[in-house]
Amino acid sequence: MNMLSNTTFLRSRTVIHAGGASLLLVALLTYYCAVHRPLVTSAADDADRSQQLTELLDDSQSVFKENRAVSLELTSLTAQIDVIHQRIPTTAAESDYHAAVAQVAQQEGVQIIEHNRGQATTHVDCSELNVQLKCIGDYASICRFVDRLQKLPRIATVSQFTLQTVEGHTQYPVEISLVLYYGLRNRSNDSTTANSAEGTS
Repeated sequence: MNMLSNTTFLRSRTVIHAGGASLLLVALLTYYCAVHRPLVTSAADDADRSQQLTELLDDSQSVFKENRAVSLELTSLTAQIDVIHQRIPTTAAESDYHAAVAQVAQQEGVQIIEHNRGQATTHVDCSELNVQLKCIGDYASICRFVDRLQKLPRIATVSQFTLQTVEGHTQYPVEISLVLYYGLRNRSNDSTTANSAEGTS
């Protein structure tokens, strides 16, 4: 009897231990599936998202720097355009330019023999006036004179320059053709004015 009872008791303990082990295994599987695995997956997703946000931030900073550089360049170009506009009068004002040229010539030792008004041409964006100068002076004086002409407040370009050499002389005849710009027109303003006129009519 005792022997049978012991055997039964051992079997019962074995069954209990097996059941406990099964419950523990089920609990571990449940923890892995319900807690550990989602946490690992979430951590991996968070790491990927963090990397994406870091790259996005780097890109945003790069775009910000590029936009700032473009903005600074645009500001500089706008300032240069404003300066150019200020150097172009609304009318030909040839007499004012002639007075400025005569003053420069006197300061540089160049004698103006003739000052002739040429043809005026009207373009879409501005008008041009051709001016011809006939001068005489030594080589250094003429070079300084031409250099200063291009530095006058009013914008003008040298379209033709002819220097004649005379053997045995230090004074050289020179002919200079200049283009004066005036009446600069803003196309956007012109179009706005035209549209307003059409709307009124």
